[in-house]
Amino acid sequence: MTAKEYLSSVQILRDKIQRKSQRIMELYNQASGLKAISYDKISVQVSASDPLPDNVAKILDAAHSLENDITLYIKEINEVTEQIEDLAVDEKTRKYANILYDRYINSLGLAEIAYKYGYHPDNIRHEHGRALIAFAVKYNLDIKIQHKKAHNSTK
Repeated sequence: MTAKEYLSSVQILRDKIQRKSQRIMELYNQASGLKAISYDKISVQVSASDPLPDNVAKILDAAHSLENDITLYIKEINEVTEQIEDLAVDEKTRKYANILYDRYINSLGLAEIAYKYGYHPDNIRHEHGRALIAFAVKYNLDIKIQHKKAHNSTK
């Protein structure tokens, strides 16, 4: 696993929690939805089954699953935050830790991080790469270096 994949797991869990929360709200809205009943007609149509118990069971199952994900998220975000903070042993690695924290814990884009610290976005992109390498080395993770293709200027 690369450092980027490891650090991204926090965001993946956060996204999963948001999707499950939205699903619970959808189920809740379905379960609590009011239906119009017309009393001016004599014929009465009766539904064979009441969907409310089914919806309540789905809500409870989803809520339990969400609770488990939140517990895992809290554990993981605390662990990752501590590892990022432990990376900072000097000024350079403090900068790396700040970039990683803003990127993976605060979910900021690299352009937002560059603006926050007053750097050019290309500089932050390079520093982010260096920060990932420093994190990978410290925690024995795979290092994946992406190289841009060089432009051939001797055509």
